[in-house]
Amino acid sequence: MSSLILISHVKDGIELARQHHLGKEIIHIISQHHGKSFISFFYNKAVEAAKSPRAPKPPCCSYKYR
Repeated sequence: MSSLILISHVKDGIELARQHHLGKEIIHIISQHHGKSFISFFYNKAVEAAKSPRAPKPPCCSYKYR
């Protein structure tokens, strides 16, 4: 859940910038805030939680900023 909050803060920032009519340049900077960084802390937590034999390994793409 925490990874979703972290990932969504960039999207939320873009939405707020549009609501407040900030310029395209500012919106672009917000969208590039984390690039496509990997959130390894939460990914590793998910891998640990999925250690049971039947649990699938979490997809890496779910732990990257978009």
